[in-house]
Amino acid sequence: MEEQVTESKIAATKRLTAEGSWDEACSFRDEVRQKLRAEGQTRAQAREGAWEAMLEAFPPPEPDSESDISFVVPPEWDSRSSSEDYVPAILWTLNNLDNEEVQPAGAPGPGAWSMLWLIRINLQHSSGSISRA
Repeated sequence: MEEQVTESKIAATKRLTAEGSWDEACSFRDEVRQKLRAEGQTRAQAREGAWEAMLEAFPPPEPDSESDISFVVPPEWDSRSSSEDYVPAILWTLNNLDNEEVQPAGAPGPGAWSMLWLIRINLQHSSGSISRA
């Protein structure tokens, strides 16, 4: 069975622009759209087919097998409650996105460290930057 592409058009556009591949991907998409129209597809069918072909031809990078962000759960978290307060965890995560020195033991709980770790991994595989207002 063929694997389905799940990246949205908006996410793909942002990613390809950040990677510097947007112009090449657009040219590819336009060529496929013209070919599909020549084969008799409607404009809407050709447009969707061209996007699908572009997303397959320019996929997101595979995650690295090794990450420079380690996810180690401190032993003291075993005794913490599973009903961690979300507001302090979210605020701690937001305040530590750029903090390279932060350690898991400094987090208010496992949820905060997990959020921080997941956001950093996600940023590594997208534009790689954090935009703060």
